[in-house]
Amino acid sequence: MITTTANGAAELLESGREGYLIPPGDPPALAHAAEAIAADWPAFHARALDRSKALSFHHHLDAMERVLLRAAEERRKASC
Repeated sequence: MITTTANGAAELLESGREGYLIPPGDPPALAHAAEAIAADWPAFHARALDRSKALSFHHHLDAMERVLLRAAEERRKASC
């Protein structure tokens, strides 16, 4: 998986292990991530598969709740 740091995936993904978190709008970082995954696909795939099995539906809900609560708190602070 390659995703940006802007969408909450950092809560679920260890960059460089199960995928890559890259800054939005950074084509060189995207190219580097794709090359790194392709260079060692079997090992990357095995790590990503292990991680996906370790994450339950409830883990995803908990992570999304943290992201949403953080966003709500930031919005509340900005409106004060």
